[in-house]
Amino acid sequence: MTPSLKLLSAIAAAVILFGIGVAVGEALHDNPTPNLTVTHTKTLTP
Repeated sequence: MTPSLKLLSAIAAAVILFGIGVAVGEALHDNPTPNLTVTHTKTLTP
């Protein structure tokens, strides 16, 4: 392989890995862990 082809392959691999990382990050952000405890506070007036 020529040096320019190696460089092009490395850049393409880096772009693909970056795209996969962004996709996984967005999927985790869009789907947070379920069963989170939600607390409501209400003040009772006498």
